[in-house]
Amino acid sequence: SPSTFCSTLLHKYPSSYIYNEHMKIDSSALMNAMRERHSVKKYNATPLTPQDKAFVGNTIAHINATSGLNMQLIENEPEVFRTFISARTGLISAHSYIAMVGTAHKDLDFFVGYWGELLVLLLQSRGIHTNWTGGTRRLGLSTARVQQNEKNTILIALGYGENSGKERSTRPIEALCSAPSPYSPWLRRALHAAQLAPTGYNRQKFHFTIDENGNFETNPLLWKANITAKSTTHMPLNLIDLGIATRHFELGASNYFSSVYGWEPTISRSEDPRSFSFTYPVVE
Repeated sequence: SPSTFCSTLLHKYPSSYIYNEHMKIDSSALMNAMRERHSVKKYNATPLTPQDKAFVGNTIAHINATSGLNMQLIENEPEVFRTFISARTGLISAHSYIAMVGTAHKDLDFFVGYWGELLVLLLQSRGIHTNWTGGTRRLGLSTARVQQNEKNTILIALGYGENSGKERSTRPIEALCSAPSPYSPWLRRALHAAQLAPTGYNRQKFHFTIDENGNFETNPLLWKANITAKSTTHMPLNLIDLGIATRHFELGASNYFSSVYGWEPTISRSEDPRSFSFTYPVVE
């Protein structure tokens, strides 16, 4: 149900919970995946190895159970990418993809980006290349199982690329946030991670507003950072982009605290998933 998405994000959880406790991948590995990953358009015909297929399936199953999404791996379906748009963009050699399906809900696109990007980074760490790809025609050709109350929002092409993609330009971190200067070191790490977020046409039309209270160095128990993520465009799929950028922002902040202080902040969310806060991880 729609509430499944909110209930997953409402409770407090360590930001690395899903991939440290269950997938044995830490924030440093995911930061490396961010730096190494680029959108790949040309794939060779080699199918996923049995080991990689099992990894993809198990990872999807775990994230689905955690998020309430219904992501699905679809293999050997190259017709989806043989469209006019695919020919224009060069994405015509992909033959497998992940259908990003979920219960129709006002925040579905955000959650698709937020959880889908975690999957993308985990696949990158495994050496599996990806490409976020939209288009009504492609979605119409997909054979993903979509229930009456669900929506197939976007596809993620995956496979072994003929290359690792091209590095893309980024906006300066000062254009991505509103916060007092000078920026806290954790915020700089978070914004540099957000810079690496893939977005439609590389627009990076997202903005973070930060209200930080207290000092995490002198009294971490009283420290709190309130963050609001906002899309600055009304273009299609803008909330998917925002979800992707938010995932990167959180991972960057978590990586800073874990690498410098040995702890990761607890992330708490309000009913609106775009408003969240970081606090010192207190055991309840």
